[in-house]
Amino acid sequence: MQVWPRTRRLVIAVAIATAVLCAIAWSYTAYKASRAKSLLAEASRVRIGDSEASVLALVQRYRGIKWEPTGSTRTTLGPRENWLDQSEYDRALRTYPDYAYSILVNPWGFPTLTPESDLRRRLDAVLSCPMQVVPATIRAPFGLRGWISGVDINIRDGRVSKVSGMVLVEGRSRWLNHEWSLVGEMPREPMQSRGYMTEPVNIGMRAGRSRGLRNIITPQASEQEREAAHLWNTACLTSLRSCTDRCELSPAAFRYMTSHPDVSRDSWEPTCGEP
Repeated sequence: MQVWPRTRRLVIAVAIATAVLCAIAWSYTAYKASRAKSLLAEASRVRIGDSEASVLALVQRYRGIKWEPTGSTRTTLGPRENWLDQSEYDRALRTYPDYAYSILVNPWGFPTLTPESDLRRRLDAVLSCPMQVVPATIRAPFGLRGWISGVDINIRDGRVSKVSGMVLVEGRSRWLNHEWSLVGEMPREPMQSRGYMTEPVNIGMRAGRSRGLRNIITPQASEQEREAAHLWNTACLTSLRSCTDRCELSPAAFRYMTSHPDVSRDSWEPTCGEP
């Protein structure tokens, strides 16, 4: 006679514990998402030519690291005559950084840039395990999905020479990505006179490939072009409904491309609704 009440109490206790854990997990990822939004917004206000000292507070606030490029520097680009596109060689020589600062905000135990304590590593392991074991289709209705955001700030001769931001997030059926870069001059000679350029980009992931956009702007970009490059759908990180495609993650860029198809150097249709 006592089996059913005990079973019911156990089911209720498990349901309450699950609800509490989901609430804690969602609060944690919402906090991290807020930091990711702030990081990318602050990085979007950095300008080419700003002093290195002016960005150090940003780097320190988000626990970024300094690193030096390896494998290719100003002195190891090789002879100019060996480059098929010699204008690209000249551009690389003019713009290659002395070093860079990198910053990541990532909620679920993805590899971090800064050294972590043993306690933090154990916490990351505890947090990442359910994310790896539980399928995204089950986690998504609770607003729990994998994502990572980051910023790179290149320094040359003590000044900012390039700023890049990106976000990668689990979508409904695939990973999605949004990227932007502020550069001193456009890559590729045909686009040199433009202030804004966009192109499709796929990134290799452990579970397949992400699909998204890369946006490139120069200091000559208009306010509308800067918004198209920088704005992304922050709800894709924590909403109860996963974002479906790259149009949903990068709506401002797709709206701008629809009315300005010449901003893409690739011949592709900026259509939405792709899986």
